[in-house]
Amino acid sequence: MNNKVSSLLCAVWLMIATPAHGILEIEITQGIEGALPIAIVPFTLTKTNAQPPEALDAIVAADLRRSGLFAPVPEESFPQQPRAAEDINYPVWRNQGIENIVMGSLEATGLNHYVVRFQLFDAIRGRSLMGYSIPATRQSLRKVGHKISDLIYEKLTGQRGAFSSRIVYVSAQVSVKGKNRFVLQVADSDGYNPQTVYSSSKPLMSPVWSPDGQRIAYVSFE
Repeated sequence: MNNKVSSLLCAVWLMIATPAHGILEIEITQGIEGALPIAIVPFTLTKTNAQPPEALDAIVAADLRRSGLFAPVPEESFPQQPRAAEDINYPVWRNQGIENIVMGSLEATGLNHYVVRFQLFDAIRGRSLMGYSIPATRQSLRKVGHKISDLIYEKLTGQRGAFSSRIVYVSAQVSVKGKNRFVLQVADSDGYNPQTVYSSSKPLMSPVWSPDGQRIAYVSFE
């Protein structure tokens, strides 16, 4: 695991499900006292009442929560439901101790193509801190969500985020014949999109990324 990923997951326990196609679950076991409250307003799909194909706000909130530095505020605790930047009533957010607000939207630009726009607001100073427009396809929306998390994390902490990184791990899976197989897998930093790199009937251990992030070394007992 490279340094970026290890710093992100230092307070995280990886729990592997046992079915042959188990899902990697990431459970936070500790955080940082005084994590910064941040509101992630649900992203909307412009020019339509339909639900976006990916809940980017949920992806961003989960990323920031997993870092241990942020405490995303539940939507039901929002003091208001702004639909545009000019709707934000900064004093009511400050009164609830919420210092930062994220708002975003998706605009369909073609079949399965979108432009994702988002802004980060400082409720204390009453201004926008940054805003980006990011092109995306339906298949890349989760990656865009992680990219948004990286940008927010870097802006508020001064350190680069690692949510767009990939993790590597070994899972022990039981086959239909009742025999154990050890599977080397890579996945997104939140455990989604797992892909099998190698499997063996013998134990696999200690996977680690090469410095350039292009190769994986591991211990095999074959």
